[in-house]
Amino acid sequence: MRLLEIDEMGVLDELDWNWASATGGVLSRRQAMRLAALLVAVLPTLLDSKVRTLLGSHGTARLDDLGFPDTPLARDAERRARETLSPAMYEHSWRTYYFGRALARYDRAAAVDDELAFVAAMLHDIALENPVPGRCFAVRGAEYAAMALTEMGEAPERVQAVRDGIAQHITLGVSDLSTIAGLLSTGAGLDLFGLRAPDMDQQWLATVLAEHPRLAFKAAVIQAARAEVAAVPDGRLALIYRTGWEQLVLTAPWAE
Repeated sequence: MRLLEIDEMGVLDELDWNWASATGGVLSRRQAMRLAALLVAVLPTLLDSKVRTLLGSHGTARLDDLGFPDTPLARDAERRARETLSPAMYEHSWRTYYFGRALARYDRAAAVDDELAFVAAMLHDIALENPVPGRCFAVRGAEYAAMALTEMGEAPERVQAVRDGIAQHITLGVSDLSTIAGLLSTGAGLDLFGLRAPDMDQQWLATVLAEHPRLAFKAAVIQAARAEVAAVPDGRLALIYRTGWEQLVLTAPWAE
């Protein structure tokens, strides 16, 4: 069961772009309490992944190759990520794209526009390493992506799809792999915490990690998260962070 299906109080619908742009991603007390309830719901899934990993469970989720949509828009997004992000965060962006796509294929989710998914993956953390007080990195990343796609002449509905996907990807309960937000959330969740690692083809995982190495990613993302939480103490990342986020990252099944 997806968390989206157990969000009986409707907080996920409430945290849309209008909310994000108006508040900068700052949660009200009521919103924080509702998201905390969803966090309790997702913990068994995290624990199940860790137990299955320890038991050596392996799945078959993979892609046939490590290609990407080689278009002017995709190349522009890759360039922006490469020139802005630290090497560790840049490689995380690639892994997020591949992991999200592989799990979407494994789950037989409805197809997402691959070009837009790639662009969103490249830019989803574009603002994480440069925090701004009171304005969530996912909201600022969404704004940056909207600007970039508009400069490239993309249609408003395509701009909106990437913008909303980036803005929503850190909202607890976003897990639908037929959406950009779900692809980002699931792909990043695997890379950050090992979530759903037992579903993956281990040889393919090794290939991805050889092509896009981690480069001490755990230390880099923890440092960035600490700064972001200090800048936006009432944001979505801060809510997750205070419930053991660092420990989940540190115990993810990846060698650094």
